[in-house]
This record gives sequence, structure tokens and C-alpha cells, in this order.
Amino acid sequence: VAGLRTPRGLRAPGAAMLSATAPRASPPRALVGVVALLLGCAMAQEEDPVYGFCMDQAYSPPWDGLDYAGVSVHLTEEECLNKTSYWWCPLRNETELYNYTDPYTGEFMSKPYYVFSPCCTRALIDLLLPGPDGWPTCQDYYIWEDCAYHNWAQKLTNDLLAQGYDVSITPGTPDSYYNKSDFGCICSPDDPGCLRKSDDGRMCLICETNAKCGPDTIFIGMHFFKVHNINLRTSELALSVWLRQEWYDRRLKYYPQCYGDINMIGVQAKSGSLQQSRIWTPDIELYNSETPIWGGFSERLANIYACQRIDGADCGYVFWSTPGIMKALCKYKGLAAFPFDTLSCELELASWATDGRVQDVRLTDVDSGIQWVDDPSKKDTKGGINAGSSYQDYVIKRITSRRLVLVYDEEGRRDQPWPTLLYKIEFSRAGGWYESKLVFPMIVLTCLSFITFWISPEMGERLVFGITAILAMLTHDIVASGMMPICEERTYLNYLSIVCQAFAEFALFETALVLWVYHQEVDTWMKALVPAPVRQMLCMKRLPLLTRQSIIEADAMKMKAKRRKSYQESKDAAVRDQLFRMMFIEMDKNYSGFVEPDELIFFGSFIQGSRFRHIKDLGFFRNTDMGGDDLHVNFEDFVTFCETKIENIDDVEFMKMTCENFLKVSARRSYLIQESWQETANAIDSFCRFAVPFAFFVFVCTLNSKDITDLTEIESTLSAQWILMFTPVWPMMLIGFTCCALRIHQYQKLASMKKRVGGEGADVGSGWFRSYSVEQDATHRDLALPDSEVLNAAKENSPAKRSKVGKPQAGGFGSDF
Repeated sequence: VAGLRTPRGLRAPGAAMLSATAPRASPPRALVGVVALLLGCAMAQEEDPVYGFCMDQAYSPPWDGLDYAGVSVHLTEEECLNKTSYWWCPLRNETELYNYTDPYTGEFMSKPYYVFSPCCTRALIDLLLPGPDGWPTCQDYYIWEDCAYHNWAQKLTNDLLAQGYDVSITPGTPDSYYNKSDFGCICSPDDPGCLRKSDDGRMCLICETNAKCGPDTIFIGMHFFKVHNINLRTSELALSVWLRQEWYDRRLKYYPQCYGDINMIGVQAKSGSLQQSRIWTPDIELYNSETPIWGGFSERLANIYACQRIDGADCGYVFWSTPGIMKALCKYKGLAAFPFDTLSCELELASWATDGRVQDVRLTDVDSGIQWVDDPSKKDTKGGINAGSSYQDYVIKRITSRRLVLVYDEEGRRDQPWPTLLYKIEFSRAGGWYESKLVFPMIVLTCLSFITFWISPEMGERLVFGITAILAMLTHDIVASGMMPICEERTYLNYLSIVCQAFAEFALFETALVLWVYHQEVDTWMKALVPAPVRQMLCMKRLPLLTRQSIIEADAMKMKAKRRKSYQESKDAAVRDQLFRMMFIEMDKNYSGFVEPDELIFFGSFIQGSRFRHIKDLGFFRNTDMGGDDLHVNFEDFVTFCETKIENIDDVEFMKMTCENFLKVSARRSYLIQESWQETANAIDSFCRFAVPFAFFVFVCTLNSKDITDLTEIESTLSAQWILMFTPVWPMMLIGFTCCALRIHQYQKLASMKKRVGGEGADVGSGWFRSYSVEQDATHRDLALPDSEVLNAAKENSPAKRSKVGKPQAGGFGSDF
């Protein structure tokens, strides 16, 4: 059993039998009686030995201020007690040599001292229990051999704590022990370690220094056993730690030779509890704690160590280690690169109510107060067989510590230093799991959404596939958001999620646009984009106003139409009416009962060819009472127009052939228009097949090139965040401009070729040829006209040729066409 050997190597009688676990054999009673008779005879012949020495050298140099006393001048007990300043120690007068350097002369000296003199100081003489053999004993009527470990521990505990010890009083060192000028931990404003100054610049409020603030210091160290929990949404951090605190309480000093050579004793201690703690514990708190450690950690034994040095510098040393769950509210840093981040959190330990002049706080000298099993720089760190992390999300990567001294800029507190310990813990995340479960699926889902660019617009599943891809990404984003804190800052995963969703939504939008374009049947973008009511109010072509001469001609046509009414009852007139209605219904695509002017232009161009004149042939609709308004032509007006303008109208067979050809040309025209829209839709798909995946690839490469420093800097600038998220726009715009430039070049090449074919008089650069080619060219192709006749018809109907007919009045139709 530790602590049961004889003091300072002395050989006490029966020292070999001091083991508390060794049973004693019971001798026979007859033998006991014989031994007792022999001992009685020996004691009658010899006197008891006398033990003890006089403490007359207790205060003489170099023993003044120490608990040891030098060898006396061999005064007897009676002579010693007659002196008022001396007293007698009833223990063995064993001596040893004390080697020291004289503080005045600097000479090396050696003087003898009594080994048991600390047991007989004025503070302990009344608690001393000397045995009959000159050894200290644990109880009355006990000798050295009879005292077991628990007997010595009981006596030591009573001697230390039963003599007015107050657990609520902070231990202190006498000022005479130290020079107050040695304690100056408050930095000046010009100190290199000053981290923050007051508003007026005359005080350093936060300083990084290791200077002492006072004579009484609490040394703190932590052994990080395991990462218990990290919750990013609530900023919580839970660590299983062993909080180790060391300090000196000189009220708890004792010497091992006085208590059976016990070098250490354990006493129950608990911070924040006067009932459960038998000794004083330091005032230490975790400032950013969720659950305070003051009273939060369970009670544990504090080890009180014996004095080993003659000068007493190590007396009262207490080591207290308490395991527990330390819960902190962290201001996490490094989260910008989530999930490839190195997360960090700082633990702030300091005194809560006692400033550094009374209770200084410093890191332990061993490992700067830091230990953890997974420390790669120290393979031999001990701290539990099952310590460390395995199969966990977070692993401690690095821990650093530093000591700051804070000063509060308040009246009466400017001279109070508050030393603070900061533990910065860096965690490495299981990046492979996040990469396979969050990052990679998101990129794959985005790439899968691009499959819609290769799906034919004729398949209705294309739109369903795009919607399904977005729903899958939203589900994935909901799962990922459960691992992230709700905050304004954006992380790597936020940027990736936002852009991936934008690409998937763009793919869905492109699908809807392509399907809309692919199934269009109108002949212009204006009709496709602008609703009919808005187009009628703002953009619709109006029937032209006529000149005076044209009005006269319109009146003549009106009279001619009236003369034809007499034939309405005839059989041929009924057939013509049916043919007119078939052509009218073919032109009235929206079944509104009206035909718009541009549809009349197509009909007139088909019927009369190069002889058709827009202004002359349509103007009468606005200048007579037959037109319902200047925007639409009803069936009656259309019949009047046909009766007036179509030659050989009385020939029913000719009208049947004309109607049949018109229906074929109109169907062919509709087919070509639809084919043109389909080509436009396919062109959009072709552009997206190359531009969109390439732009997404550029963004992913750009995002992965950003390290934690770059992402942290971007957090403070909103414009930089938008620039990063709009990275894929620039390559798409570049590709788009390139495609447009190639398309314009092809068109210019085609236009120049047509101009060479048509000669110098062909006006193909005015924009008329493009509109004409959609309508007139389709018409003449179905009629199997030679190219020369098509081009002649174009020349005849060109704007230059039409300008010779006459200019329209202001507000008429000219510039609209």
C-alpha cells in the first residue's frame, strides 16, 4: 500500500509488518504469557528510552520562514520548556543535511535539521500524536505498526479540514513571498500583443500575453476524450473532456513523515457546491457555454500532494481532474466551404467573479494544456483505451490554445485584469460521405435534366421528365438543408444548390419554350407572342384610306356588286357562295367570323398574282359601308370583294379549280409555317445541347477552384456572390453571340446569292423579300411556276414598283406593311 513505508528511509520496529493487507498470525496463549513475563522483567531492569528534541532553532537562519528546525544545542526537555520561545518535540531526533546557498554571501552551505521538526510546528503541535516508540501515530493508544492507510488518511483529513477551513474563501499567498512589481499582465497600447484598444487609444483592452497577473495561479489543461455532438443548425458543440485544474492551497500543506509517509490524499470536490465539496475549487466558467461547468460537472476526488521540498514551495499542491460533457454555443468558422470545410470553434475559459490579481488563470506547462488521443504529432498520448473517434462525422484535426488578458473600460475596473484562455478546436468532416450523398447526386441530377435537350418535342414525356428532375432536386435540397444552419451566409453547397436548381429550371423552361414553338401554326412572331385583343389595339394592320380617285373607283365597284345581286338566286351563285365560304373558313383560322387584312393580302396575291394592289384593292373596305370596321372583314365583305375582283367568276368550273388550288396552297403554306417553327425549336435544342452543359461545367470548375479563404471573403460582398453564381451566364452568352454571328453570315451569303440571280433591279435588301418568301414563294412553288416567273412576280410586287402606283395618305397603311 502506497504511503506505508517508514519516513525518510528510517527503519522503524516492525516496519515490515505495516502492510494493511497482511493478516497477523495469532500466537498460542502460553507463548504469549511467557513473552509477557520476559518483557516485564526486562522493563523492570531497564528504563524506557527518551525521545524528543528542542525546537530552539526554528526561527534562526536559515530556518526562519520554514517549517523545519535546525539541530538544537542539545537542551534537555526541562531546559527547553523553561524558555518562553522554545518548545519540545516528543519525536525521534533523526537528522539530515540541508544544502543551500547563503543569500547574503552566496556561499554553498550545508546544515543538519530534524526530520520530524515539521510535525512539531506551533500550528501542528497540538494535533501531534506521538507514539511510545518516538514515531508519529494515527490514533491514541496506537503504535506505528497498528496504523493502516485509512487511519492515516482519516487523521490527515481531520487535521487539514477540521481546523477552520472555509471552502468558500479563495486561498492566497502572503505578499511577503513575492514582489508585486513582478505581476504586470495589463499591456500598454503600444505593446505588440495588444489586440484591441479603447476608443481614446490610452488603454489596451485585449492583450495576448503570458505575464503573471498575481501570485496565485490556476493552471488549466483539457484532455479531449471524444466529440460528442456538433449541431450546425443550433450552433451547439458537445465534447467529452477531462477538465484538469491545478493550484496551490497552502492551507492544505502537510509533510509525509508526519502521516505515515502518505504522499497524496484524495478529497471530494465539486465546483459550485458548498455541501458536496470539502475543499475550495477554482472559479472557472466557460463563457460561451450552453450548460455551465460551474456546478455542471459531477463531484470528483481532488488529489492533495504532500510537501517534498524543504523550502515549502510545493506545499498545498492540488490536482483536480473532472470528466464531463462540455456543451458550448459556438461561433463556427470555416463553414463557407461546407461540406469540404474545416470547421472551427473557440472555447472561452475564464474566471467569472474573481479577477486575475486574486486568481490568475494560465495554461499548464505540459502540452500547453491540450491533449487528445488522435493528435498526429503525439502518438503516445494516453487518455483512455476507448478515447478518440472512429466512424464519426467529425474528427478533431487540430487544437491550439492561447491566453488573453481582458480589461474592462469602466470606472473602478481599469486596473483589474481578467485572464482568459481560448481553445481553438478544428474539426475535419467526413467529406467522402457528403461528396457521395450530397454533392455528386446534385451534379448528376442537373446533368440528367439536360437529357430533355435530346428528347423530341413530339414526346409529351419530355415535360414530365423535366418536372421530375426539379422535384428530385428539391427533395435533395430539403435533405441537405437539415444539415445546415439557417443563416444569411452562403456556403459551397448553397452556391452549388442554387445554380443546379437554376439549370434544372432553365432546362424545364427551355422544354416548355421548345414545345410551344414546335406546335405553333401562326405565320409571325407577333401573332404568337401578342394576344389577339392587344394586337388588335396596338399592332394590328388597318385597312388603308384611299385617295379621291380610288374612292371613285370603289363606288364603281360597289355599283358593279349591286348589279350582280340579281344573280344571287341562281344555282351558280349558290355554288360560288359555298366556294367563297370554304375559302373564307380556310383563312379564318381562329373561327372568329372575320378575316384580317394580312390574310386578305395572301388571298389577293393568290387570286390576282402580280396584278393585286394592296391599297387599291383593299381600300374600298374602309371607304364604303360594307366594311364592319378598319381591322376586320366579315364574310359579306369578302364575298363582295371576290365578286368584284375575280374575273370569270360566272364560270363555276373555274371557281371550283381556283378554290381547290387555294385550299392546297393554304395547306402547303400552313405546313411550311409549321415546319419553320419546328426548325426554330430544333435550333434552340441544338444550341442548348452544347452551351448549357459547357456553362455548367465551367461553373463547377470555378466553384471547386475556390478555397476556404476565397469563399470567406465572398461572404462579405453581395456583388461577388452574384458574380460567382452568374459564372455560367458568360459562356452561354459567348456561345449565343457566336451562333448569331454565324447565322447572320449565312443569311448575308444567301441574300447576296439571290441578288446575283435577280439582277441589279432586285430589291432584296429592304426586308420585303423575307416576308415575301414565306408567303409568295410557297404559293408559286405549289403552282409549279418557274423561278424566273416567281422572281418577276416579286419584282412586280416589290416596294419600288408599288411606289409608282401612288403614295397613301397620312395615317394609312404604308409604313405598317
